[in-house]
Amino acid sequence: MMIRVTLAITLILIAVTGTAHAAQPGPALNAGQIEQLIAGNTLHSETRLARFEREEVRTFTIYVKADGTLTIRNFEGNIDTGEWEIAAQGEFCNQYRQTRRGMRKCYQVLDAGDHYQLLDLDNSQVTSVFTVSAGNPERLP
Repeated sequence: MMIRVTLAITLILIAVTGTAHAAQPGPALNAGQIEQLIAGNTLHSETRLARFEREEVRTFTIYVKADGTLTIRNFEGNIDTGEWEIAAQGEFCNQYRQTRRGMRKCYQVLDAGDHYQLLDLDNSQVTSVFTVSAGNPERLP
């Protein structure tokens, strides 16, 4: 009986949110924690932007190089490059050459247990969730 109740609750959460990763924001990481987490590693991310609610989840992969550059492969398979930094207040900032029309964006990185969330500082909304793989397993340029 307990397994059925747990399964039912999980299925309801997935139906309502679209995924089990749509949990409440967790605690924010500081600058050192963010750099240790992402520098030289690959982020596997899903967008949470409201304008995509009615579509399937959009995934993308970002290789965050330790030298301050990064490469993104978006949900359509397109590759873009750019730069990243940790801003003075401990935000993860990035800017691509083409993605987001080259606009620089900064995010608070939140620890949500089994994944991380990017909180857009412009609108206080979680826009993406991601997990981290060591190194560059996707072999992005």
